[in-house]
Amino acid sequence: MKSEHAVKPALPLKKRSHFARRLAELRETKGLSLKAVADAVGTTAWAIQWIEDGRGEPKLSTAQRIAVSLGVPFTDLLGPSPTDVPLAVPGRPVGRQPS
Repeated sequence: MKSEHAVKPALPLKKRSHFARRLAELRETKGLSLKAVADAVGTTAWAIQWIEDGRGEPKLSTAQRIAVSLGVPFTDLLGPSPTDVPLAVPGRPVGRQPS
């Protein structure tokens, strides 16, 4: 018998929101555990994992507390990370070409 409240599986990394990917990246870079971030935010480690896995998005107030817990401006969770920016390849133009 199937449960009415089936747990959503984690999304593949490329399908997760930018916020989810940046949260995981910043948390791991800073060496923080899920529990450490959760305690600072006032939520559970499970909730932080849920966000990182792309299963849901936080409320704006929670997202702001996450940024504070990571010691970064809120916009750092929204903007591109170094891994999101395409690298220049020698001999290949980057961006728009003049007409």
